[in-house]
Amino acid sequence: MLKSEARKKYKIKRKELDDQLLTEISKGICLQFFNHFDFHNQLISTFLPISELKEIDTYRIIEEGIARGYHFAVPKIVDEFKLEHFEFNDRNTVEKNSLGIPEPIIGKNVAVSQIDVVLVPLLAFDSFGHRIGYGKGYYDRFLADCNSKTLFIGLSHFEVMNEPISDLHPLDCPLNYCITPTKVYEF
Repeated sequence: MLKSEARKKYKIKRKELDDQLLTEISKGICLQFFNHFDFHNQLISTFLPISELKEIDTYRIIEEGIARGYHFAVPKIVDEFKLEHFEFNDRNTVEKNSLGIPEPIIGKNVAVSQIDVVLVPLLAFDSFGHRIGYGKGYYDRFLADCNSKTLFIGLSHFEVMNEPISDLHPLDCPLNYCITPTKVYEF
């Protein structure tokens, strides 16, 4: 399946989710995350949810993780196509940027080389661990800069696509895992 076709299809599917179902999806993903992984003493990069796009509520993972002693960093767009990461303190240190993306307004800068795990946003994924994002390439460039031991874990509202993505780009970085509300896929 072409990325453009899948992107269109999954944007519509996500838009059709009501708030209650979205809450249940986020709860399920959080439960799967903590049932399958233990990232003590590791730094986890996670996106912050864009509520208008009905993204996974990663605050659930962050808040439970902090209670368990986990450490988190969140991205900020610093130029047209680059993400920098900052230690996450609390929701009060976050504001939406001009694109409506929640970003840290203060915090200690974190080098990409320090990140052990990345929770990756996506619209859909295939059985080979390839993901479809929004099409701007922010995460593809960021993932390419991570060290070879960094784990990439997608968070998906929906189960795996039936068809593989047919128009992969050389910069596309496959996931190591993808978490849905009911399952953890390993690639």
